[in-house]
Amino acid sequence: EKYIIDACRSFDVTHDAPTPIAVVNEPSSEDTADASPFLPKAEASKFRSLTGTLLFAYNSCRPDIAFAVELLARAMSQPMEKDLLAAKRPLSYLFGTARHGIVYHSDEVVTSNELFHNIALGLASDRLGA
Repeated sequence: EKYIIDACRSFDVTHDAPTPIAVVNEPSSEDTADASPFLPKAEASKFRSLTGTLLFAYNSCRPDIAFAVELLARAMSQPMEKDLLAAKRPLSYLFGTARHGIVYHSDEVVTSNELFHNIALGLASDRLGA
């Protein structure tokens, strides 16, 4: 929750969105490359940082934004203005649902040796067809 709130503050997102991506029924003339020029270096860096922030949130506890983050990741090499606007949508969604997510916890303390041993056993059983 704190990570999401801090990210929203960093990228000036102060409102929530009902979904992580915008729903578009039919393509518009604005979807062409001519309507949305490539971002200058500073803005492109901001887009990449925002996408990385969303990727971390997706990987750690918010799988509900997976599709939106995957679409944004496609534009990492040459982001356009429309991509930067689209990147703020999932962050707005996270802002409204900051208390949601997956929490991982365990009552047991597992050492790294035990964890490595269990992983190795699992890999060995996969190779043996068990």
